[in-house]
Amino acid sequence: MDSALQIKSWHQRLEQYRDGDFRIIEGYGTRDVLNVLLPTIMMYHEANRLVGDVGEIGVHHGRIFLALDALRSKGERAIAADVFEWQEMNVDSSGNGNRAVFESHIEKVSHDVDGIDIYQGDSLDLKFRRYLSEKDYQFRIFSVDGGHTVQHAMNDIRVIEDHLIEGGVILLDDFMNPGFPGVTEAVYKYLQTDTKLCPVWSVAGKLVFVSISHADRLRGHIVSCVHSKLGRRVRKTLVAGHEVLWLVPKRAD
Repeated sequence: MDSALQIKSWHQRLEQYRDGDFRIIEGYGTRDVLNVLLPTIMMYHEANRLVGDVGEIGVHHGRIFLALDALRSKGERAIAADVFEWQEMNVDSSGNGNRAVFESHIEKVSHDVDGIDIYQGDSLDLKFRRYLSEKDYQFRIFSVDGGHTVQHAMNDIRVIEDHLIEGGVILLDDFMNPGFPGVTEAVYKYLQTDTKLCPVWSVAGKLVFVSISHADRLRGHIVSCVHSKLGRRVRKTLVAGHEVLWLVPKRAD
């Protein structure tokens, strides 16, 4: 990696990735994640001087993970968790990543390879919890896109919830996706319990959770930022009684 890239801002790194390797790396996630969701969250974190790590469960070949990686500042770490070739653990066939391919993408794209940890295994395993605790991860942005069963989705939210800073966000993938109903069921079950987080935003199938203490402020920031800076619209809806902003998709050209 060219050392000059390491001093670029997160805006520049994200744009470079969006316009380059994001288009060819196999995986899931639309440009709205890079164009709207991540910049909006980053502007909120900058305004509130929030610092923390980033990560993803279910990285596949790194399509979304490398976007998160681009957001890291000096001292912030990243973790990528996936079963990769251990497909006997992938009980719902929700992904089929290749670790060697993923690592090659990291070497090519990341501005800070040394700041990335890779965990291979099932997030349901207590070893994963211990790993996060031993490394003392404190997440600012985390993508949950691993196993899509009710059990996996509930577990992954709970595990990351315990390592999320105040104002940090979880991006849960495939909410309301009819192909993976377990994720949606997990959301409603989670919200019936004593939670630290609540949903505030839905973008391209990803449901954004934030610390309850930041929910109202983040909603206000989203409405203002998306309208004034990004020229997009949001519409208010409800998820289990919580106000959630839905990013209105662009009309097809």
